Amino acid sequence: MDKKATDYNSAMSRKSKIIKATLGLDYDQFELPGIGFDYESMMEKAG
Repeated sequence: MDKKATDYNSAMSRKSKIIKATLGLDYDQFELPGIGFDYESMMEKAG
């Protein structure tokens, strides 16, 4: 089994991969410049 570090910084560095694997969503495509996030588009895609 592939053992990955579970400390906070290690998990946060893999955040996008974890979300994509568990939810099937690529959050990166919904991020806007700065600290913006396109929630409405994400909800449309998620169904």
